[in-house]
Amino acid sequence: MDSELMTAIQRHREKFGEFDANIATVNFGAPGVKQRVLEAIERAIATDTPVNDESLGFSFPSGALL
Repeated sequence: MDSELMTAIQRHREKFGEFDANIATVNFGAPGVKQRVLEAIERAIATDTPVNDESLGFSFPSGALL
């Protein structure tokens, strides 16, 4: 992850006290992924609703161990 993403995640943590989304295996080099994550974080901060996997556009099967 680059500094722009780390800064956005830190802003989220400062506002909500956590960043509870699974981004460990996300390919930020894929077209549009980084921008989608940055926009979701900004939207979360603006709407007072913390991000989650769904708001980032990621979906995992219920009960999956990550």
